[in-house]
Amino acid sequence: MEEAIQYNLNVDSKHPGCFLFLINYSESMQAQFDRDSAVTKLKVSIDSVNHFIESIIAPCQDMDRAKAYFYIGAFGYRSDGNDIILNNLLSLEESFASTSFLCDHYLKIEKGAKTVFDPDLGRSSYDMEQLIWVDPKSKLDSYGNPQTATDVIATVLQWADKLNSNCPPIVIHLTDSEKLPTGIMKLLRYFSEKTPLLVSNCVLSSVKGFSDEVFPSEKTKQMENEEGGRLFELSSVFPYEIRKKLNLEMANPLLYDSRAFALLHSSDKLRYFFDLFIHYLFVPGTRIATRETKEDRAHKKLMKVLSHKQDQRAENAERIAKAAEARADDAEQRAIRAEKRDRISFIISIIALIVAIIALIIKKD
Repeated sequence: MEEAIQYNLNVDSKHPGCFLFLINYSESMQAQFDRDSAVTKLKVSIDSVNHFIESIIAPCQDMDRAKAYFYIGAFGYRSDGNDIILNNLLSLEESFASTSFLCDHYLKIEKGAKTVFDPDLGRSSYDMEQLIWVDPKSKLDSYGNPQTATDVIATVLQWADKLNSNCPPIVIHLTDSEKLPTGIMKLLRYFSEKTPLLVSNCVLSSVKGFSDEVFPSEKTKQMENEEGGRLFELSSVFPYEIRKKLNLEMANPLLYDSRAFALLHSSDKLRYFFDLFIHYLFVPGTRIATRETKEDRAHKKLMKVLSHKQDQRAENAERIAKAAEARADDAEQRAIRAEKRDRISFIISIIALIVAIIALIIKKD
């Protein structure tokens, strides 16, 4: 792994941040994750990515538009023999999209319960609208333009060079504890050992009797019994800049060799894991999402912008409809006037004919 990865945490449009999500679409990800619900590991992973995108867009808002402070890519993968096939989950022509683009190009808005987790206060829920970019109901084969691991490596390195940022792309891999395809392990090993990218692995485990592992510095017994041990070794050690930022808020300070790795047993902790990346690292002055009020304000700000845009579209549509209605009324009035002229001309013609007949009769007499 390359040393001294530098991260400029004050990202802006000239020095944007970049995230790449890799999501395991294997059959094992269809297993139940939470003990209290029937939600699958795959759906929890996709919901977390949608939550991440929405949360990262909110602080990028400026008036009625979002600035391109971040670029985001999301790929689902499946095994193909010794290799893997990856599909772009955002259905984009490009592999990455800016927060400015994503703000206007979402699939739909769903209403549902929002769950917030606080390490001290526990879980709380409230109703709100959720923006959807990746549809959890869509199968991986429904996304076009499949790519190989080699294609994705080339694309990511190209984007890293294109962005020319002090914040190299961060790869976040979401999977379960089952044995992974050789292709994804090779891809992660290349990213962690041959590039300046920060690689984070998040393992969703259904094994009972163990606690969650968030940013550990060494292997645990739980990791040794699962795929997590190999993924822990392929997770990047946090650079000093990031570790210092995280230590401002975390109850247990990170050690110098803490890694960007998590082994989790609930969707609450997965959301918490993502919020750490968003609110602690790249949004100065914004608290983590478990501080409900500030996330609410950010979400409301985003929804207000989207609502304003929808209102503008509705007003434009209304103006167009009124203009069309006015043109239709005008055409109808012209038709009525033309009909009246035709009737008057017909009456005049009849009168002229009668006058001519009378004149002819008088002449004969």
